[in-house]
Amino acid sequence: MNKILNFITKKSAQYTPEIMEAQAKSNAIMGKTSVQAAVHGLAVVAMLGAAPLASAAGFEAEAKGMADKIYKAIYGIVGVVALIIVLWQCVEGWSGRKSWMDILVTCIWVIAAAASGALVAWLWSKGQSMTFG
Repeated sequence: MNKILNFITKKSAQYTPEIMEAQAKSNAIMGKTSVQAAVHGLAVVAMLGAAPLASAAGFEAEAKGMADKIYKAIYGIVGVVALIIVLWQCVEGWSGRKSWMDILVTCIWVIAAAASGALVAWLWSKGQSMTFG
């Protein structure tokens, strides 16, 4: 038991400078004056007020265009992967390793993956039109 206590004491003494430094930093952060806190609060309010201005300045259209490009890129990659999967399944079906029902199931999964984007967009628009109360 004494060996364990000695080990813990040595390790805690080893990390004492780092602990003291962290405590000093947290005390410096917590010890800000009310003027500094007010300035930080005003900066947060200014940043929150800048969001509609950025949207009005055309940032929203640029972000929407970027999101559309990313969506199309992901959709293209998934399409190429789906094509490779179906072709591979057809080769395995032709060689007798897979049945044609297995290939049909894979095709149904590919159709579901392709339709998922349209389904999510439709659900999103329906969710936005909901009102409660």
